[in-house]
Amino acid sequence: LFRVLTGRSPRGKSIKSRIEEARAELSKGYPPILEKRYIKSDDPYVKAIRKAMRLCYQHKPEDRLSAREVAAGLKYAVETLIGGEEEILVLKKEITKLLIKYKK
Repeated sequence: LFRVLTGRSPRGKSIKSRIEEARAELSKGYPPILEKRYIKSDDPYVKAIRKAMRLCYQHKPEDRLSAREVAAGLKYAVETLIGGEEEILVLKKEITKLLIKYKK
C-alpha cells in the first residue's frame, strides 16, 4: 500500500545495510514514514489508503486485520467514493499495472 500511494519502497533501497536497519525498525514495530503531503492530504483516496496502512502496521499480529479485511475496506471506500462497477474495474486495472511494474 505504501508503494501504491507513494510510488516508492517503504524502507528505501534494498541494499544490505538498509535491509538490516529495516529489520530492526520492523522488529520494534515502527511503521514507514510517510511524507507530510500524504499525512496532511484531504484527498479521500489518500485517506482511505492511509487508514488501510495503519490497520496493516499494527505491531501485534492479533491486532492486525487480515489482507481480506483490508481489501474489503478499500473496496468499500472506492465504491463509496466513485460509485459504479465500471470505475472500480478501471481502478483495478491501474493498480494491477502498478503492482506488475514494481515486481520487476
